[in-house]
Amino acid sequence: MKRILLISPCPGLGGGAEVVLEELLRAWESEELQLVLLAPEDSRMHSVAKAVGFEWHKLPIRRNGNYMRDILKAVKTAVAGIEKCDKVVGWTIRTYPAVEWLAAKWQVPSMGVLHDNPFPKKILGPVLWDLRGLDFRNMSAWADMLWCSGEFVFRMGWQWQWAHRVANRFSMLICVSEAVRKDCIRKGYECEMTVIRNGLADIPVPERAPSERLRIGFLGMSMPGAKGFPIVEKWIKELGDKAEWKLYGNASARSLRRVERLKAYADVECCGQCPREEIFENIDILVHATPGFDSLPTVLIEAARAGIPCVASSNGGAWEIVREDASGFVFNPAHPDEGLVALKKLDHADLRSRMGNDARKHFEDNFRVGRMVRNYRGSFLSSLRVNAWIEN
Repeated sequence: MKRILLISPCPGLGGGAEVVLEELLRAWESEELQLVLLAPEDSRMHSVAKAVGFEWHKLPIRRNGNYMRDILKAVKTAVAGIEKCDKVVGWTIRTYPAVEWLAAKWQVPSMGVLHDNPFPKKILGPVLWDLRGLDFRNMSAWADMLWCSGEFVFRMGWQWQWAHRVANRFSMLICVSEAVRKDCIRKGYECEMTVIRNGLADIPVPERAPSERLRIGFLGMSMPGAKGFPIVEKWIKELGDKAEWKLYGNASARSLRRVERLKAYADVECCGQCPREEIFENIDILVHATPGFDSLPTVLIEAARAGIPCVASSNGGAWEIVREDASGFVFNPAHPDEGLVALKKLDHADLRSRMGNDARKHFEDNFRVGRMVRNYRGSFLSSLRVNAWIEN
């Protein structure tokens, strides 16, 4: 049996990439491939390994899993206790340098999964400044924009360039959406690439209690600037008392003050962190207003699974989940009024029902976890056979 080492550096529960990896691991079945996990202790992947019975090794990161140099040092520390594997796979872009180092040490092929924005070889500060949907009169919106862009430019820009160079030396790069693959080509990635879309385990569509007003959900309060809360603020003011807004995520004190001010315009509730099942039982529409590139938003797949129509930003892979005029609407965040028009259309219950049914069918056809498992298994086996042929 061939051994595949998967490196996942994110501590705690992580984000969408870690949710998808958990789904992959829980559904994994193969008589030819054994998955081995290298992840931080008490992380989501550690919990899954214990629950499902995967071989797991501790990744002793010292920081929060965001820094490539720290991950590389942690892999060098951990490797002594790991039996040699036949392939090394990095689950996120931050693992790429460590993946290349370990694969070279073991003399085995390397592979990366790209859930992230495929930044170009050279990054200049102004390139990452995104003013779309920004309320120029709102100082808190300016602060969000400065943090999101400045954090990437001044602290992490060199990392993306490092990862870009490493990815071009991989035996294969797996892109989680066609949008990512096209952007990789546009930005100079020259390695072999394939697309494997994320998938989720199927669960029944939740029953939603009827409501007199339209209930709109937004799940980005943990990162309001990056998730497009300035756009949502504008929509809340425009729609007024025609809709009930439910905002999810661990909001900061400053974000909570912004929500309090919005209560003068509409019925707005900040619900904090809630289980997905509870969220989708209590909303009729999901809005996803991310102004930046979002590879394949997991929350949109979850909404499709729940049979909920979405109004989503067009940047990234949202269009691969939300089918325009069929399962929802896609808008350009540079023109947020387009999204507002779509929200007003969805005030009609019959249209929401039709689009929700279409979203559910699209999920069943394209985003079930079994499909993702088959594609990853086939990709791993194919690359191992190619490598064996080259060696012979």
